[in-house]
Amino acid sequence: MATITPYQPVSCELHSQFELLAMHGTPCRLKLKSAQKPEILTGQITDIITRDKAEYLILKDSEGKIRQVRLDDIDTVLS
Repeated sequence: MATITPYQPVSCELHSQFELLAMHGTPCRLKLKSAQKPEILTGQITDIITRDKAEYLILKDSEGKIRQVRLDDIDTVLS
């Protein structure tokens, strides 16, 4: 059974970076935190939402698939 960790708010600087990427429709690459194997996601941030006391970005990949990513799961913005 997976353990859900409490949400850790990201810095205002990082949050602003996500908002700018979304506002300009800039494609980006995100490196996710992982204990086993880091995952890289590529796409366009279409929105940032709050749900269940956590913030998520909505990422649309080149094939049109939508993924919700919790902000505190993101390790690095690569582009």
